[in-house]
Amino acid sequence: MTIHFSYRAGAALAAVALCAPAVHAAAAPDAPTRYTHVLPLQVSGKQAVVQLRLPPAVYLHARTPDLADLRVFDSAGAPQPFALTSAAAPQQRSLALPCKVFPIHAPARDGGGRIDDLQVRLTRDGTVVSVTPRPDAAPGNAETLAGLVLDLGALPQGAQVTGLTLAPPPGARNYSAQLIAEASDDLQDWQPLAETTVSWLVNASGETVTSNRIAFPAQRLRYVRLRWADGRPAEFAAVTAQALQAQDAPQQWDEVTLTAARAAGGGDLVYAAPLAVPAERVGVVLREQNVVLPVAIGRYAARPPGMPGQTTAPDFVPFASATFYRLNQDGAARVAGDVAIPETHLAQWVLRPKAEVAATPDLRLRWRPATLVFLAGGKPPYTLAFGRASAPATQLPLGQVAPGFDARDLGRLETAATGALVEQKAGAAADAGTGTSAPDRVKWLWALLVAGVGALGWMAWRLVTQLKGGDTGAARD
Repeated sequence: MTIHFSYRAGAALAAVALCAPAVHAAAAPDAPTRYTHVLPLQVSGKQAVVQLRLPPAVYLHARTPDLADLRVFDSAGAPQPFALTSAAAPQQRSLALPCKVFPIHAPARDGGGRIDDLQVRLTRDGTVVSVTPRPDAAPGNAETLAGLVLDLGALPQGAQVTGLTLAPPPGARNYSAQLIAEASDDLQDWQPLAETTVSWLVNASGETVTSNRIAFPAQRLRYVRLRWADGRPAEFAAVTAQALQAQDAPQQWDEVTLTAARAAGGGDLVYAAPLAVPAERVGVVLREQNVVLPVAIGRYAARPPGMPGQTTAPDFVPFASATFYRLNQDGAARVAGDVAIPETHLAQWVLRPKAEVAATPDLRLRWRPATLVFLAGGKPPYTLAFGRASAPATQLPLGQVAPGFDARDLGRLETAATGALVEQKAGAAADAGTGTSAPDRVKWLWALLVAGVGALGWMAWRLVTQLKGGDTGAARD
């Protein structure tokens, strides 16, 4: 029996069958060398969570609009968890607001004074002048200190009260009481605020242990009423409200200026731009003096394919129109400002002038940089890598990088220092060699795998066919 089968062809087909796993295994691991640009990061090594406001170089050289190709590596090349925050953390300023204190002496009934019925005199701005029990209140045997009414005054804009600090009663070396605090905006409807024990203890050596703060959730309020749940009522020497005033952090804007090129077959000006730039302001930079230029700013959109041989010019899609100018008047320059637009990522911007242009203007894009928050859990120094179009996103939610951190904690994070930008030609070559996207590569791998399985099936069929042919010939002999 002779089997006519080319083992060389079979080996080739077997190689095709095995090529998909081989290609998958040959994929290089994520590393700084696979990116076109890197920035060294210096940290103190004392903090677990570090921040960095992304420098302009990241947006100018990243290859994806959502910064999916952003990575943080340690010195061993291990990726570090990171998140991106788009807004600057608000800053907070601590305030100490002295309170006006009005003691309430009410008739003692049922073992204590009541302050439910009060007569309050106010000024037009709500400032308390006096607080006394109503004249028609039920009489008692004698008056006793029933409580205190505090006027915090008009709070500054953006301020919220977080607690009260009490000074001990005059002449009291040791004092302890359980206080109930209630809040109101009109001195009529009182809502529970907090209940706590305050105390001042002094030993024979003159050492003091103090618990003099009534804390409660931050809120805006005007009036507070204090009454005693336990302990001897006494007027405190002073009451101070502790507040936090939120202040917007100053916004930082970065910008890039693009040079123009004439569009083919028209008067449009086109500008190549980094795709990662999240432009929120756009402006026209005029080089000449005393120029007024009305323009439309937009992009090109491809038309549906037409008949064979028919050319289809792209449609111009505007999203902003404005008049830009540069004028000298009374010895001062008047220059048009930028135009606000929704956050836009474009690889090509189009400027359509509505008047003749003698000198082509530049286009200015401005954006607010995001803040990178990363977990410095590896071995320093760290590296910020970017510039790889095929990289999948690895950003995490902020709560998975800095769990339990509030806006105030984030505002106090250590800021990493950046070194000189390094361009990597090897990373550029690697990125150029991966022109297909990750989903397309998966499809190709599956196609190769199916082809390999088909080749193995064909080989098996050929073997079986030749074996049957050999058995038939032997039977005839």
